[in-house]
Amino acid sequence: MQIYTLIRTNRRTLSLQISKEWFLIARAPLKLSQEKIEQFIELKSQWIQKMQEKVLSQNKYEDEPNVMHYFGKKYTINFSSTCEKMGIQESTWTFTLPYKYKEFQDEKITYWYKMRAKEYLSQETYRLATLYNFRYKNIKVTSAKTRWGSCSALNAINYSYRLIKQSKEAIEYVIIHELVHTKIKNHWVHFWKMVESILPDYKKREWILKSSGSPSWNF
Repeated sequence: MQIYTLIRTNRRTLSLQISKEWFLIARAPLKLSQEKIEQFIELKSQWIQKMQEKVLSQNKYEDEPNVMHYFGKKYTINFSSTCEKMGIQESTWTFTLPYKYKEFQDEKITYWYKMRAKEYLSQETYRLATLYNFRYKNIKVTSAKTRWGSCSALNAINYSYRLIKQSKEAIEYVIIHELVHTKIKNHWVHFWKMVESILPDYKKREWILKSSGSPSWNF
């Protein structure tokens, strides 16, 4: 059975939607039974799979000229002769880069990614570790190209700064994956059961990572 988010409103019909993050959303009338909702979802399983694959193909993070990705969204790189700081402009879906950095565009953007990744991943790892009672030694952001994250024997956690390009749902999965490794150092059945107990939809989040157009990433 598909994992889905249910939204009940004062409406007459049941509808399904695939979000930009690949997740299934069911919008249902207030009094429609859970059984009928799930029967409808099962009936539409082929359509759901087709639409999810379409969304994934549109969200592949392949290299594109003058485009960068941040939290699963695309931003056009915009050079400015008046702006002195790099940063995201949500209202215009652009990433502003001072014109003086044009010659060092890749280096400056990588630096920006690393700073944002260190800040966000540190905060989220601490939050999730506190919430689910995990303990880790420290966090380091690296330039790894073939691993989203890793956890050492001493529970030091490493993340690739490239992870910040992914959606927050996918990032959360990687963080939980590494936190579970602080207790279980293998990928046997009990490891996945603990991951699933925290993120019941972890397989979908994992598929998002594997379908992101990146090289062969591992944990």
